Amino acid sequence: MQTHRRPLLWMVAAIAASLALALIGLKNGSDQDQRVSASADTDRAAEYFYYVMEVAPCIRALKFPVSPPPDLEGFLSQSPELAWSPFSAVEIRASAQEAAIVRSICHSNPHFHG
Repeated sequence: MQTHRRPLLWMVAAIAASLALALIGLKNGSDQDQRVSASADTDRAAEYFYYVMEVAPCIRALKFPVSPPPDLEGFLSQSPELAWSPFSAVEIRASAQEAAIVRSICHSNPHFHG
């Protein structure tokens, strides 16, 4: 993917995350405290959409498998250490050097540590 398009994708991911969290809050009938709590998940939701929209397709383009992502609610319900990552299969199937190369190619946003 071209470098100049990445900031736009991150912005789209952040917007999608905010909308998805708002919908989750509405579906769950959340009150103000729950909405504040949900807004704390915005970074994780943006990470989810970044992984799904940019990182996973990049890894697939390099001919590595990527396990299907959970839905957003499932991703957010997992602890960050145990949450779905598009890099899981790469780390299992590739050498450490290959995995580092895939990460350097496909994981260009320093905000997310995946």
